[in-house]
Amino acid sequence: MTYNAHSIRKEIKKRRILQLLAENQVLSIGLLMHTLGLSYATVMRYLNLLEEEDLIQIEREGEELVVRIKRNWKEIFSDSGSRS
Repeated sequence: MTYNAHSIRKEIKKRRILQLLAENQVLSIGLLMHTLGLSYATVMRYLNLLEEEDLIQIEREGEELVVRIKRNWKEIFSDSGSRS
């Protein structure tokens, strides 16, 4: 895989989201937006990528969208290091 500045930034953002979820198990979209300093659309784009990779689950709790990590963070980060 060839890396450029855009793909590196994308991977860094995805990893940061996974780290936050590993530390907290579940976070609201609003809290992720605030913590990361990103717009709703940008956060959702990264979350959709992570959901496609089967790493997270997005659910509605009442009026709020929340994100849960699906696997142990050690598994996720050991898997991500082995991808090429």
